[in-house]
Amino acid sequence: MIIECANIVPWDFDTVPTRADISMTHSLMIALENSGCHRDVERLLPGFLSQIDVNENEDIELSLMRGAGAYLKRDAEASGRVAERLASQAPVYVTARGDSQSYVVAVLNAPPSTVTKAQSLAEFHFHENTPASLFKQMSGDLRLISYFPAAAGGASFVPTPDIVINNWATAEILATPGTLAKVQAALDWTGAPVLNAPFQVLQTTRQRNAEVLQGTDGVVVPKILRFQNHHGERIAVALLLEREIGFPLIIRDPFQQMGRGVFKIDTVDDLLALLPSLGNSEFYAIAFIDNPLKPGLYRKYRAAVIGSQIFISHVRFNNSWSVHRIRDEAQQGQIDTAVSNMAQAESLMHHLETPENKRVWQRLQNLCRKIPLDFFGVDFDVMPDGRLLFFEANAAMNLSFSVNDKSKAVMRGGMQAAMLDLIKRKIGT
Repeated sequence: MIIECANIVPWDFDTVPTRADISMTHSLMIALENSGCHRDVERLLPGFLSQIDVNENEDIELSLMRGAGAYLKRDAEASGRVAERLASQAPVYVTARGDSQSYVVAVLNAPPSTVTKAQSLAEFHFHENTPASLFKQMSGDLRLISYFPAAAGGASFVPTPDIVINNWATAEILATPGTLAKVQAALDWTGAPVLNAPFQVLQTTRQRNAEVLQGTDGVVVPKILRFQNHHGERIAVALLLEREIGFPLIIRDPFQQMGRGVFKIDTVDDLLALLPSLGNSEFYAIAFIDNPLKPGLYRKYRAAVIGSQIFISHVRFNNSWSVHRIRDEAQQGQIDTAVSNMAQAESLMHHLETPENKRVWQRLQNLCRKIPLDFFGVDFDVMPDGRLLFFEANAAMNLSFSVNDKSKAVMRGGMQAAMLDLIKRKIGT
């Protein structure tokens, strides 16, 4: 569908929207959002919502728009109330049945804290995560059921799941008071075998991974400490970190992902200036190891580990040491030019047959065997001497199963086959 964003006129304020109008408008808002017409959603949605009385029993489509409208007005609290109501109102979402599907896979998801954009109930359940990629790319093989803990103890699933994916996959979050018991009860309720069970996830905190991986041949694991940022103890903490880790170091929030809540600190004074702004919580301090490809150019590989199989999912580059996807096209163009001028910048992606990369691959296999998860992601780089520089490994990383990129079609197809094999073997045991 091609949408001319600017040609859509606002709602006629002289008439009250009907149920059919609400459904049609919900579909339109999603289409606008997915077509990059976010400003038109921002222009049209509030006026439409203003014509509808607030009703605690309103249907799901209207609630989704209500949450998005509140978020557009920067009222995260109101959007959060809508998200909480939706998680209770619609705690289960079942994807369509297909004739070729081999397994029914239930996914225990955490409800979103807010409704951040115009979206469907499927997107509300399967937001940006690995099960969302399974939902989008493997619907021919898998029928997925997303459910929130609020569903546990209610009506039985229809259909009955063959297996469950535990998507509460950040160890630090799972270990917070009350969370483990809630998650375990919601998993036990299904009676099905579990991929990435809580007892596995709990063994993969950043600190625990660093302890387990220390001494792995050819793998450099930065030293890490977890500390309490209490008022009155910050000078002692700063001196401890200087002595045990040294500068520069990285301070990061244990509960954040995707580069959020991360700070590179060069001196004790910089650390003492930062700590009061972070609040009285727990943080990780991690030794910073500088490993640029060349000045101003950094690289990060991601490996997808599915059962016993390992795939290099992608490699990313950035002019910052904190390498994440670049959204700015001009900046991405500059990075692409810099990478194309460097021989072997993507070496591990395309030249596995070389002796150097065979050694790298063996080290990666040794590393992955020590992580006690069914499927997970590993972020790392390769140092000039061929050693792996370990960044992190966990089940919360987004692993894409998409085959849209022709250059990755074979690898993505292998990932899908590996996931089906993992599910089959887990059900068999």
